[in-house]
Amino acid sequence: MALNKIKILYIMLFLFMIFVYINFHHTYQDYEPTQTENHSVTLNSSAECPEVPPKLVGRLKVVVDIRSEEEIGTTDLEPGGEYIPICTPRTSLAVVVPFRDREEHLWSLLNHLHPILKRQQAHYRIFLVNQADNYTFNRAALFNVGFIEATKLFDWDCFIFHDVDLLTENDRNLYRCSSNPVHLSSATNTHGYKLMKKELFGGVSAMTREQIEKVNGFSNQFWGWGGEDDDMSWRIRNAGYNLTHSDLKLGRYTMFKHDHDAGNPINEDRYPFLKEKTPKYASIDGLNNIIYTVIEQEDKMLYTNISVQLVYPIPVDFSNKS
Repeated sequence: MALNKIKILYIMLFLFMIFVYINFHHTYQDYEPTQTENHSVTLNSSAECPEVPPKLVGRLKVVVDIRSEEEIGTTDLEPGGEYIPICTPRTSLAVVVPFRDREEHLWSLLNHLHPILKRQQAHYRIFLVNQADNYTFNRAALFNVGFIEATKLFDWDCFIFHDVDLLTENDRNLYRCSSNPVHLSSATNTHGYKLMKKELFGGVSAMTREQIEKVNGFSNQFWGWGGEDDDMSWRIRNAGYNLTHSDLKLGRYTMFKHDHDAGNPINEDRYPFLKEKTPKYASIDGLNNIIYTVIEQEDKMLYTNISVQLVYPIPVDFSNKS
């Protein structure tokens, strides 16, 4: 009887030792990469950032009710909403956000986007281009303004054109440029996470400086909601590029629910323009004819504010058509 009790005790002790080993081994394996990463960065801060950022988490919880700037952390940010990782970044991003009277969406976007771009180890700066006139909203013209003004500050190698009401649901959807323009927001919740058409280029997109200049930027003729993305899609394909989309599993975005405001009504003239004028205007309407006045430029902590007044209408000079 006593012998049986001793055997049971030995068995229990043996099982306990196995349990301790397994748990200790698992903790060590989890901890070791973090130690290695921190050590290499500390010793060699000029080392190139890894091709695959190590701290990505994948699917994200989307928070859409951030109501003020005070709710957002600003750790490691430079004035103007700029971030430079400790390793040498593989890309530099100018994130251009067209804006007017959408503070309820702005704070949620900044709260969501800054941590993602930090984990993606990009050198980036967020440019908020605020239309500060009384004309109908012109999203595409503001993209042109953002591109021009951003290039005055730094030689960015990639431009992210980003609507204020879209939040990515996966940080593995890398904000990067490629040899072809990239449509990042390929699957939004409002469209059932499906790509509505292969020519789609709205929401969030990525283009290099060379690509933007080759297509002459965005058209300046779309006042109100709709049409400018289809025009840009035509320009991209006409310039010989292939329009690429993020994988539908990675390119999932949450879009805020909101109505069209009075300053951004649906553009009823967009379809006739796309059919009749897009091919005629592409070479003479865009970066080369945009007219605007910067009335304020300020480095906020979370973004660079560029308030502008556009000219209406923005004239097109057909004598310059090649």
